[in-house]
Amino acid sequence: MSDEPSIRTIRPSDRKRLRSLALRLGEQKLPAWRDPEPIRRQARAGQAVFGAPLPRDQVILVAEGTDGAVLGYAQIGLDRDHFSGEPMGHVFSLVTDPAAEGRGVASRLLDAAGAWALDHGATGLLLFVFATNDRARALYRRCGFQEDMISMVKPLRRPAGPA
Repeated sequence: MSDEPSIRTIRPSDRKRLRSLALRLGEQKLPAWRDPEPIRRQARAGQAVFGAPLPRDQVILVAEGTDGAVLGYAQIGLDRDHFSGEPMGHVFSLVTDPAAEGRGVASRLLDAAGAWALDHGATGLLLFVFATNDRARALYRRCGFQEDMISMVKPLRRPAGPA
């Protein structure tokens, strides 16, 4: 008997658990200049996806342990490469239960995401990750992701005082 998680699509009974896991998106290590509150708000707002019908070009994959426990999820959709216009799979979010970290759950979800994207005509799989999320970036490299475009941000502040 394998202790590897199985991957399946979302079920209505998963919604409460996935909403809880989604809050982890707002807990990740961010660049020092970035206010975490908008990320947390986005994570809370993103929970609505678990109760609404998804667009036809999206799927939520769920990792389930041998005991039936939900260990993580990935929300994937179709996108287009900015330059070539080729169809790309886009991992919008990938979250695992803290207790399942290091057990191959995220890798299995990414493999399944790639298979789903390939089945839907994609030529690649893309995702966004904060530069400060070293653990996730290492995982993505191990799973075959390569850095493509680097986003650089210069925070701008108005000087204090009269305008």
